[in-house]
Order: sequence, then structure tokens, then C-alpha cells
Amino acid sequence: MTKAREQHIRRTEGCLTDCLAYVFNQHPEHVPVFIYPRKGWMTRVRRWVGRRGFRCYWQRVEDRPIPRRGVVIVCGDSLRWKTYAHAVVYRGGRMVFDPAHPSEWSDARATHWLCFEEK
Repeated sequence: MTKAREQHIRRTEGCLTDCLAYVFNQHPEHVPVFIYPRKGWMTRVRRWVGRRGFRCYWQRVEDRPIPRRGVVIVCGDSLRWKTYAHAVVYRGGRMVFDPAHPSEWSDARATHWLCFEEK
């Protein structure tokens, strides 16, 4: 992938990368663009998070509500791209970071959340 293509992806489709950078207090350019190539993206996320001493896994909002304690990445349908998702960061049950601000995010859009646990 060319540097120009990577920068374009970061600006338009890099919300998960930006959220992970926020959660782990990293500059977004020091966090990989996990979604390309599409195949195996979650394995790359788990490996990157694991190197920081954590484990991560997805929870469906309908099975387990967004927790009111701790920091999680919440994911839901994108309003801009109908076949994509959008990710934001919640702390204490409230959104604290939206990489696409203003994105018109609402709690009703949440479908999954990414939980982090120390190893």
C-alpha cells in the first residue's frame, strides 16, 4: 500500500485505528491500519493489543449492554458508508471520543463493543 493510499484510508476509514490509539494513548500514525487487507484484520488487532499486555474480544450489545465502568470501543452502523461500521470510545458508559466528530453517533446505533482485559 502506498503512503498516500494509507493516509487516505486513515482519514476516511480509520476509526478503529484512531479508537485504539486513543485507548492506548498512542499517536494514530503509530497504530497500524488494521482493516487492510480485510482478511484477518481482527487477528492483527488481537496481536497488537496483546503486545500491550491485554486481551480483547467483541460483545454484542443485545447480549450484554455497554458497561458503565471502564473503557471500551463501541461499534455500530456507519451513516456515511452503508456497508461499513463506525467505532467510538466509551468511558464509564458514555462516549468520550469520536474520530469522525461530528458523526451524529447515538447509543441507538451501537451493535457491538470491544472489551479489553489485562492478561
